[in-house]
Amino acid sequence: MQNYLAENNIPTIVHYPIPIQKTKPFKHLDKNENKNTSKFANELLSLPMHPFLSDNEINYIVNIIKSFFKM
Repeated sequence: MQNYLAENNIPTIVHYPIPIQKTKPFKHLDKNENKNTSKFANELLSLPMHPFLSDNEINYIVNIIKSFFKM
């Protein structure tokens, strides 16, 4: 999906490439298995989101994401 969005000029980043409980400030949270945070850490994308996005830009992003899932 990240490649597909990039091909359509929608920038993304992986939000937490390292599971949050594996970082120094939150090491104390690494007491449980936290399977889901470890499993999905490399898949959680941050989409463009800021107060200056126009309605047209938002609709474009939404439509491109919809088209990805229709493939």
